[in-house]
Amino acid sequence: MVAPQFFPITPEFLTLACETVNRRVGQIPFLHKGVEITRERIGVAMECLNAEVTRTLPLRTSPAMTKNMIDGFDRAFEIRMGANRKSEAATIADVLVQSEIAEMVDVQDRCTHTRTNGIRLIPAWSWHIASGVAPEYHSPDPQQEPELPAAWMAKCPICKLGILQKVTGKQLFGIRATDFYIDCTHCGAKFTPERENFRLVSIAKIQDPRWKQLLNTCRSPDAWAALAQTSTSVHRHIVSASVKKSVPKSTGEVNTGVFSKLKDGSIAVPFGEKTLFFRQVKLRFGRSLQQGLFTRSTRTLADIIALPQYSDLQPAISREYDPYLPNPVGAFLDDRKKRGEALYTAFLNAYGDEEYCSFRIDEDENACQKGVVLILVRGKVGYAGSCHTTFGTLINDELGRILPDMCYRDGNMDACGINSLICSSREAVGVYIHSMTGDAAIDEVVRDIKSRYCAVPPGAG
Repeated sequence: MVAPQFFPITPEFLTLACETVNRRVGQIPFLHKGVEITRERIGVAMECLNAEVTRTLPLRTSPAMTKNMIDGFDRAFEIRMGANRKSEAATIADVLVQSEIAEMVDVQDRCTHTRTNGIRLIPAWSWHIASGVAPEYHSPDPQQEPELPAAWMAKCPICKLGILQKVTGKQLFGIRATDFYIDCTHCGAKFTPERENFRLVSIAKIQDPRWKQLLNTCRSPDAWAALAQTSTSVHRHIVSASVKKSVPKSTGEVNTGVFSKLKDGSIAVPFGEKTLFFRQVKLRFGRSLQQGLFTRSTRTLADIIALPQYSDLQPAISREYDPYLPNPVGAFLDDRKKRGEALYTAFLNAYGDEEYCSFRIDEDENACQKGVVLILVRGKVGYAGSCHTTFGTLINDELGRILPDMCYRDGNMDACGINSLICSSREAVGVYIHSMTGDAAIDEVVRDIKSRYCAVPPGAG
């Protein structure tokens, strides 16, 4: 068994945790179920949980665990505090749960393989050796009467885990200047004052799409407080394995619209005094959809904004996000997106944040030819394009395999748009090819089709 790695909690982070306890449970120090709750005990309890890889411990150490020298939360707390403090651990755990610094979970006893009560440190309250310095919290002057925070600031109405703090002397990028704004210690949600109300201008690290509906809404403090009280958090749960989102299966035959369909599945396309016959090719799809692909780019933010395509963004990024320049741009934009900031879209092409799928055609004689590609969606032309290499190269290696860097301004907007179009309309899409040898003739056919048929915008379902 690997020994726990106790990384000391920073004074700033501990102050923030104690302030959360102050607002949600009681003013430290205080008695809770006969146990004195102090700053030291809060810090030790958090360090015990943080030392575990899963940030989780059984609440009590069973006899079987004792025999196998495995500690539960009560034993770990007693060892760190010294003397007989086992009985205090349950009370400290209750305070952490009420403060929403930790949560109760069902865990498996590794010795008896039975389910038992456990406690887990919420990810937002964990840290590691490379963690950055926690946001500084300025305690009020002890000689002055501390100003009581507004009631709605005791719990963030967005994540319902953090507390809200007043930030002065700073301005938010892209937001009109204000004397102060309100910031959540957990999710980073930011509120700006508008007369007696507050507007939510940014959301951070919130995956639930229903919170996006609150972005840019303006409410009174009482309304935000009421929202915070309608808690949806579950203190006891078992984490289940994530389920991959599958690509929907295609159904029915493709509608060819104005184009005549032959018995072999080909379509006839008029071209001047001729008729060109396009053969349908079967796409073999991958098993899952890809979302947020742009977040996987490993290029640094500095590398990106040095490119001419991003020249308009260079001044603002260098001024507002200079510390992030050495970081991967994918992670940087992912954080901006989760915060509800529109800045991330400025780096992407028009289809850079769409849902993609992988597909390819069989390696037969069609794959080795070149010519014209025609994509029909519900009987309308979704795309008509030239292929001057081979159909296999274009479809398998470009359209059917979107890479993270293709999602950016300097990437491949056409490929992203076509892939998202096929992905969103798989049940009603047909891909057709017409083999030709002359590059000029290929381009002429494409221009004629585009001039006579209205194309469906890529990404439209």
